[in-house]
Order: sequence, then structure tokens, then C-alpha cells
Amino acid sequence: MARSGSLEPEARRGGSTNPDRIVVAIIRSAELMTDDLYYSDKRGEPGSYLKIGTITAFSGATFTPDGALWYGDNEQMTPGLFKVAKLGDAPTKVIGSYKVGCVNYDAASQRLYVCADWRLGTADPTTAHSQHCSTFAIRRSSSSARTRRR
Repeated sequence: MARSGSLEPEARRGGSTNPDRIVVAIIRSAELMTDDLYYSDKRGEPGSYLKIGTITAFSGATFTPDGALWYGDNEQMTPGLFKVAKLGDAPTKVIGSYKVGCVNYDAASQRLYVCADWRLGTADPTTAHSQHCSTFAIRRSSSSARTRRR
């Protein structure tokens, strides 16, 4: 698919720990252009955005209760899960062995979920150790795969 030269802003709120935080990704749809990530801890007031960094193919962002920002890169050549421990710090690549297609923190289970292609799993948000996603297969039951005759 050919990419045009448009910009697509995408915003994420800081979750229940600090709803004033906003992360904005400037998604560039032109080939060979990186995306930029910015944050504001003042509800996006003019002049309050600071640049987090650049990423090849932004795939999502989430905050954990400790205030850390996690985001993914879904590009084959620069794959990874990144962590910004404290907003204003430089991002750290925590996982670089696979493309991260989604990232989300679930407060109820206290887990950081990540997906890579067709795999879904968890990553440990308290350590920098790489954890691979598990493969989950979704099967149709035999009763739903066939039409029953009456």
C-alpha cells in the first residue's frame, strides 16, 4: 500500500493515576518517515508538550500505576517495547526481539499485555527482562464449524 504524506495525530490519556498526562503520536504516513511521540502533563495546554522521541511504526502506548509510559514499535527493522520510567527521561528499549503490535496495562489483573503479530502475552513491568509472547490459537468448536440439520 502506498503511503501519502499526511499526518495523523493519535492521543492517549495518562490513565487513572494521572488524567492530566497525555501522550500524542504524530503518525507520518509517508514512506521512510518516522513517527514522533510527545507528552503533556498539563492536559495538553499550548506550550506544554515535550518530545519523548521518534519511533518507526508507533503501535500504541499505555501508562502503568508507577507512572511509567510503555509504547511499542511495530516495524520489522526496529521492533521493540519501550519504557519511559519517568516522563522527561529517555526511552529504554526493554524488548527488541519482536515487533510489538499492541501494548496495554490492565489494572484489574495488574498485567502489561503486549501482542506481536498473531501472539498475545504479558511482559513484566517491574523488570527489564525480555519475555516472549505466548502463542494463542483460537479454534472453532466442532458444533459451530458445521451447520446442524434438523
